Amino acid sequence: MSKEKLTEILNNLRQELENTDLKDVDIRNKLHSLVEDLDSQLKNNDNPDIDDFTENISNMIEQFEIEHPGITELLSKLSIGLSNMGI
Repeated sequence: MSKEKLTEILNNLRQELENTDLKDVDIRNKLHSLVEDLDSQLKNNDNPDIDDFTENISNMIEQFEIEHPGITELLSKLSIGLSNMGI
């Protein structure tokens, strides 16, 4: 998956986060931080080291599976995209 496609998924995730009522402020902050950090890595680095991102994404997926399926789907796409890039 290309960096452009991952950036598109990140933008979709941002939109989903804005439209979702996340009552847990800590989780919301972690998601926003994850999205911004990953976006920064993709924009500023040809070969970003994002092993931590894939682990964080997996943890977030577990937390959101039932209550927020839209967020879960986008996080899954990010994880798959990163894996397909060989990152």
